[in-house]
Amino acid sequence: MNKANPKVGVSMVAFSADCKYMYTKNDNMPTVLWIWDVRRLTQCAVLIQASNIKCVQWDPQKPRLALCTGTNKLYMWSPEGSLCVDVPAEASFQVMALQWQPDGGSLLLLGRDQMCVCFLTTPGDGNDSTAHTTITTNNLTNSVSAPAAAT
Repeated sequence: MNKANPKVGVSMVAFSADCKYMYTKNDNMPTVLWIWDVRRLTQCAVLIQASNIKCVQWDPQKPRLALCTGTNKLYMWSPEGSLCVDVPAEASFQVMALQWQPDGGSLLLLGRDQMCVCFLTTPGDGNDSTAHTTITTNNLTNSVSAPAAAT
């Protein structure tokens, strides 16, 4: 970090698809994500990670967000709760960025040399409430199921 010009202030901010929530990330607190209820003008959650937050994206359809920290974990939050899912891979897969599919049904997870697609199902769609993650790394494919974030 450049001590003469330290990073300060809000570096990330975005509204949820329903415009009810907003997240902010302050540069001098790179492991913390603040989630605000815009209609009530109150803080509704603070997510504190062990590593610096690399990327945060709102689901384009629901008030649900996903974030990554450059580790092998995917973190998700919704007003009903949060979860952490280990991304399975025989090689070390570190999630550096992510992108939602436009319908909110899956996430593209990007590592340095690999990619992963995480498929999400929710209660009421005829499937169990699980997050299904499929990873492809150099001709290697693994799958895992874990509890999904509440929607």
